[in-house]
Amino acid sequence: MKKRTWLAAFLALALALCLAPMAVFAEGEEASFNGQTYDTFEATGTVSSVTPTNCTVKDAVFTGSGTEAAPFQISTAEQLMVLRARVNGGNSCQGEYYKLTDNITLTGEWAPIGDGERSGAGYTGNAFKGTFDGAGHTITGLAITSDASYQGDKAIGLFGVVAGGTVKNVILKDVNINCPSNELAGGVAGLLCEDGTISGCQVSGSVFIKDGAGGILGRMVVSGTVENCVNNATVTCTAGGAAGVVGKAYYTRSEKTMTITGCTNNGKITNNGYHAGGISALCAANVSGCVNKGEIVAGNTAGGIVAEQVNWGTVSGNTNSAAITGGNNAGGIVGWVRYQTDTTSYAKSGTIS
Repeated sequence: MKKRTWLAAFLALALALCLAPMAVFAEGEEASFNGQTYDTFEATGTVSSVTPTNCTVKDAVFTGSGTEAAPFQISTAEQLMVLRARVNGGNSCQGEYYKLTDNITLTGEWAPIGDGERSGAGYTGNAFKGTFDGAGHTITGLAITSDASYQGDKAIGLFGVVAGGTVKNVILKDVNINCPSNELAGGVAGLLCEDGTISGCQVSGSVFIKDGAGGILGRMVVSGTVENCVNNATVTCTAGGAAGVVGKAYYTRSEKTMTITGCTNNGKITNNGYHAGGISALCAANVSGCVNKGEIVAGNTAGGIVAEQVNWGTVSGNTNSAAITGGNNAGGIVGWVRYQTDTTSYAKSGTIS
């Protein structure tokens, strides 16, 4: 009788576990869901309903192991939200690799992956430090329009802050960023720092903020690389720093370098205040091999490639074929070359060529 009672209790427990939506896996174990096997970290959450607020499922929803040879695979908007939940929950994903395996359409308001903000030449809050490879796939419908949530130096885009990480080969279509009080926005990312890289990305749609806007990247500080990117979006600022590729690339350190190379802007760039550039607005980076084909309009200081090159860097091998309007300072390649005496912001200073 005791054996039958124990068996009935065991079967009831097993049935309850099979029916429950909660998945609990130990780190390093394999788990299966919908007929697929996943490598997992320790994780709990509702697999059937993933949202940025309730999800701690983590790797249970990804195939792959997160290495360069076998990256975690993302094929749905829900999985992209899981990555966001990880990063915004405090896991930078440093050393981890993620790869898109299908096109994704986003609906509703997007919150950036890496919800930090700029603080001087650095950042506070959460940042993405892994590698995200779009593999040539398209993410459609990224919308960030909640101005009250993203005022000042809150970093916004598909990614907010990318610090030492890499975002590459992703196409963003029908981007709608409209936050008139924001000063740090780009289609791919708001802020790039700590030798991070954005490579091979494309953006179409529109970016409209107050200051520090780029079709690809809002701001890059101290060190990083933006390469082989194409902007087709219109970019508009009301105060300063609007550009097709990188809104502002500034703050220098003696041992660090910022690079913008092989990029193209096709979008119209408009700034009612200072600084509008086809590639960068305010720049202390090396800018090479870039092309501008989009009209550039600024209240003051506009350049087909760079509006203002400040304190350091080279501008070489670039081409502009569009009309430039910029008040007192307008140039087909560079609108203004200037040397500031602020050694805190521009510790690295030298002849600009």
